[in-house]
Amino acid sequence: MSVMMNQAISAYRKATTTVPPVTAVVLLYDEAINATQKAVEATEAKLYEEAEIQMLRAVSILRGLRQAPGMEAGGTSPRTSWNFTTPRFWR
Repeated sequence: MSVMMNQAISAYRKATTTVPPVTAVVLLYDEAINATQKAVEATEAKLYEEAEIQMLRAVSILRGLRQAPGMEAGGTSPRTSWNFTTPRFWR
């Protein structure tokens, strides 16, 4: 695993011990969105290295969420919220 993925997974695990699971998932999705927005801004400014760093951050967070175990019984699993392997996501 990459260092960024390990950091994302570590952040998720730490968050699950200090905040409710739903809050942790929402915070991580928010951070992935923020990183994506920063990547777009960096691309528009032709700062391609920074754009790559931010996109890798967003992808690492989303992969960490995808690999996370399901939430409490009856809750929505982060793993099923998005399926990045289906072709329709990439259209």
